[in-house]
Amino acid sequence: MRVIRFLFAALLLVGFAAGCNKGKQKPVKVEGVVLVDGKPMDGVSVTLLPDAPDGRPAQGRTDATGAFSLSTLNPDDGALPGTYKVIVSKAHAGSDIYVPPPGSDPAELAKAMEKFMKEGKSKEKPTIAPDFGDASKTPLKCSVPVDGPLTLKVSSK
Repeated sequence: MRVIRFLFAALLLVGFAAGCNKGKQKPVKVEGVVLVDGKPMDGVSVTLLPDAPDGRPAQGRTDATGAFSLSTLNPDDGALPGTYKVIVSKAHAGSDIYVPPPGSDPAELAKAMEKFMKEGKSKEKPTIAPDFGDASKTPLKCSVPVDGPLTLKVSSK
């Protein structure tokens, strides 16, 4: 009888563990390049803000070749499947990429990300048109997963 109870409890735990992960999406690798007036630019912040209220933002920064890789839960893990507004702005020197704490509430994450983006804006002359850095004005959108590298073409005016 003890063996049956043990087996029943083990099966129950396995079923519970499987049910906990049901519906949770894993990030999909997203890489790309930012071209400002057709040229790659170093130090550009790329942020994907989810259209879905329960989505999670993803963020990355370009290197000297304009290439970036997005992070959501862990460095360079990508973005969760879904549709996004894309925010592109020149990061100021010394600013870090916002890394959300594990298990964070998506609504709070979006608020923290917006605050981070506003506080992180450089006082230098902008090198990317301001609309690309404003969530309410950006013309850029994307869907994840993407078909190949994501090329974000922005202008300085």
